[in-house]
Amino acid sequence: MVNFYNKAFVDLQIVLGSGTLLLRAKERKEIALLLWMACANIPPNALDSPHWKTVQRECGLSLSEISTIWSRLPILVKAIEGHIEATLAKLRSFVTMLDLWTSPTGQHFLLLDVCGIIPDDTFCFWTASLDLIPFYSAAFSSTIAAAVTRVIQFHTRDCPDVIHAGNISDQGSNVHLAGAQLTDTNDQMACFNHQLKNVMDDSLGDGPMSCGGAKVASKDLIGAVAITNEIRTHRVLAAAFEEITPLKLLSINKTRWEGRYHCVKRVNRVRPAIRTIVRNHVSVFNELAENLSASKPANFLHKPFFDRLGQLEQFLQVFHRISKKSQDGGGATGSRVIKWTHKLLAHCNDTEDDPVWLSELKTATRDSLKLRIGHYLTSPSNYLKAALFHPRYSSRMEEFKVPKEVVERAWQEVWLC
Repeated sequence: MVNFYNKAFVDLQIVLGSGTLLLRAKERKEIALLLWMACANIPPNALDSPHWKTVQRECGLSLSEISTIWSRLPILVKAIEGHIEATLAKLRSFVTMLDLWTSPTGQHFLLLDVCGIIPDDTFCFWTASLDLIPFYSAAFSSTIAAAVTRVIQFHTRDCPDVIHAGNISDQGSNVHLAGAQLTDTNDQMACFNHQLKNVMDDSLGDGPMSCGGAKVASKDLIGAVAITNEIRTHRVLAAAFEEITPLKLLSINKTRWEGRYHCVKRVNRVRPAIRTIVRNHVSVFNELAENLSASKPANFLHKPFFDRLGQLEQFLQVFHRISKKSQDGGGATGSRVIKWTHKLLAHCNDTEDDPVWLSELKTATRDSLKLRIGHYLTSPSNYLKAALFHPRYSSRMEEFKVPKEVVERAWQEVWLC
C-alpha cells in the first residue's frame, strides 16, 4: 500500500509541477492520498477500516475523518484539469473517442476521451478522459455532437489552433453519426474492440436462443451457458456445487463478448463438478434441455462435449488476448490494429487436424473478420497510417499481407494532408 501511495505522490508532483497551486505539505499529502484511493478503486469508507491506522503510521498521515478527504477533491480536480489543458495546448492535433453508456433507468452518459502525440523529443503517446457528459433525455446525434463540441471548445480555449483530427466510436447509429459531424467522414473510425464483439456475435450468436454461423460451436456454447445459469440460480444446485468445488461458475456479460470466453473457461476448469451435479439432478436438467431444445443432459456428461469446449476455449483465447491489449491503455493501440487484424485472420486458417465443427467455426469467424475489419488491410485507413508511423510495424506491411499499392496510397494521403 505504501508503494501505491508513493506512486500517487509522484503522479501528483507531475500534475502540480507547474506551481500554479501553492499547497502546504500536509495538503499535498492529503491530495496524493485521494489520488491514490481513486487510482486503486478504494472507497472513502475504507478509512473506517482498522487497517487504515497502519497506513497512517507508515505514511505519516493524520486524517481522522472522511470529510477531510472530500474537502481536497475540488483541488485535485482543478489540478488534473489544468494538467490536461496544458498538455492539449502542446499538441498539434488530437483524436476523440466516444463511448455512450445507458443506465438501467434509461439515462445516457457519454465518456469523452482525447488522445494525441506530444511533439517534443520523446513523441510520447498521451490520452486522457476529458469529460463524462450526462444526457437527461434522448441522446440524438446532433445533441451528442453539440455537447462534445462545447466541451472541446472549453478545454482548448487557450489553444484554438489545435486540430481535431479524427474520432473513434462504436457502431451505434447516434454516436457514429455524431462523430461524422465532429470531423471529416474519412476521419471517423470504428472502435476495434466493438468490432471484435460483432465478429463473435456473427459466428457464435449473442442470445440464449440463437445460433451464429458456427452451429455446433454455438450450440455447445449455449449448453455451457445454460448449465452455468441453472446451477448459479437454482438454490439446491448452487449449494451442492459449492460443496464440491470452491470455484464458482461465471455468468456471461451481456455487453462484453469476453463473458462467453470466461464462462466456457470456467466450465472447463470445473468439469468433474458439473458432471457430478448433472448426474445427481437429472430431472432438473431434463427440463432445462426441453426449454432450450438442447441435447439431453446425458450428453453433458460425455467426453466429446467437454473436448469441444476445450478446443473452443483455445480458439477464443487469441481473441481474448488481443481484446485485452486493445483496452490496456498503455500506448497507441491504433497502430497495432493492422498487426492484430492479420493475426486474427491467420488464426482462422484451417489445419489438417481440425474437426468439421472447428473448421466451420473458423470459416464463419474468418468471413465475419473480412467483412468487419478486413478492409483495414486493403485500404489506406487511419489504422494503417498509424501503423506506418510506428517504428515496430512500418516495415512489416508485407508480412501483414497489406498490398504494396495500398501502402503507397496511404503514404500519399499522409503527405498531402
